[in-house]
Order: sequence, then structure tokens, then C-alpha cells
Amino acid sequence: MNNPKDIERNQLLEFFRAAKIAPQALDPHECPDFIAVIEGKTIGIELTTARHEVVKFGAIQIEHAQSMYARGLKKCLEYQAKDSGVGMAICFAFEDGVPVEKKDTATLPELAQCVFNIAASLPDPGSITIWAEEVARRRKDAKMGQGKRETSAPLPEFIQNVCVIRDNVSGIKVLGGRGGILPDFDDSVLLPILESKNKRLKRYETCDQSWLVIVSGVSRFEGHSPDEELPELALPSFATNFGKVTVTKPIPSDFDETYLFKLPFHVMRLSEN
Repeated sequence: MNNPKDIERNQLLEFFRAAKIAPQALDPHECPDFIAVIEGKTIGIELTTARHEVVKFGAIQIEHAQSMYARGLKKCLEYQAKDSGVGMAICFAFEDGVPVEKKDTATLPELAQCVFNIAASLPDPGSITIWAEEVARRRKDAKMGQGKRETSAPLPEFIQNVCVIRDNVSGIKVLGGRGGILPDFDDSVLLPILESKNKRLKRYETCDQSWLVIVSGVSRFEGHSPDEELPELALPSFATNFGKVTVTKPIPSDFDETYLFKLPFHVMRLSEN
């Protein structure tokens, strides 16, 4: 499983690729996060992730709880499926900003049993979409033709629907998505980041230049080694996604260069006047 520094390094390499920058050297560090050599200059690079928040709970906190729930369901399904030969992919559609409650976690085994029973009744391959409004839509075949409607498994409030795809060779995989109305990347998001990172800049090791790279559009791939196998838990983060960029320029950044990097392709230089 990737550690945080590996994840940061991968994000930075994606940034270089998108910005068409070819560093001559790149080393992990602490203050700053990385030191690179670019066109003969030493560049101290600080990475941070942009995120929007909801009223009561932090968006990342909610997404972490949802991910832990998905991980828990996966474990329950693995227990149900042992020695049965039933393999499946579980695709969640989460409700953005809706927290996981204790009662939801307590009923995980019940939901896992319902999902497993439904999956076991599907042809191989076959799929069914379970909706929160207690309606399930069964697919006829691998071409995903529309089938009959039937009673659904119980879903907690933070899950809009679950698509169960039967495939006896896949084991148990958990995928998912989150949705909502994307907020703008504006001063309310940027200024707290700059306030924090400008203070951190004072502790930097001396470099020719200092860069701040703000990353958005982060995806989470958990429980696997990406160089060796497919992810067993892949849940993108809606909390780190933004729509338009509407910041006031010039921005109050003490860094020589400040960039917004929308994974995986879009780089915007914020430090220009």
C-alpha cells in the first residue's frame, strides 16, 4: 500500500508531466516536501490538497468514514463469499456531505448478507442496481439490458445506490463515486491555504526558488499496490474537486510560484498578475 510520501511523489510527477517540466533531480524532504533541480536551479516544492467543507463535519472526514464503511462491507462480503465461488464488484454512489452514523455501521452484516444473496442469485456475469428508495433494477445480461424491478436491500442515508456486478473470477472489489454541485475554487478556499503555507515557508531549507503546488481532484486507491495489482478499494474524493477558478489576483502568496493542479491534466499558474 502506498504511504503518504509515495502518494505525494506520484502527484508531483503528474504535475510535472502536465506542466511539461522535466526535473533533473527530485528528492523527498520535510521542509519543503520535495527539492527538485529544474533548469539548473534548486526548487523547494510544497504540496497541499485543496478541499471544500460542509457545515457540521469536514468533507474529508465524511469521505474517510464512507471509505471505512465500504471497507467494512468488503470484509463482510468476503466472509459471506468464502468457499462459495461467488465473486463480485460493488460500486457505491455516495451522497456528498452525508455522514456515516453508528447505526449504519451496526447494520453492516445485515446489508452484506442482503447484497451477497442478491449477487448469488445473479447469472455470471450479471448485475443489479440497488437504490436507496428500496427499489432494485435487475439487469438481464452482460450487455446491461434493463430488467425487472424488485424489492431492494436496505441502504443507509449516505448511499444513493449500490451496483452489484457478479463475476466469479474477480473476488470482491469495491469501487465507487461521489457527486454533488461543484463549488468554485475561490478566495475562501485559497486564502486559508496561503496563510498556512506562507508560515511554513519560513522554516524551509534555503533553495533558489520556492513553489507551492495546490492539488485538487484527488482519487483514493486503497488496499493495493498499484505496480502489482488492481485496486480492491477505489473511491474518488468529491471533496477535493472544484469547478471554476475565481480567485482575486494578485494572490497574497510568499512563494515564487503558486500553481493549482487539477488532476490529472490541468495546471493553472496562480502567481501571475
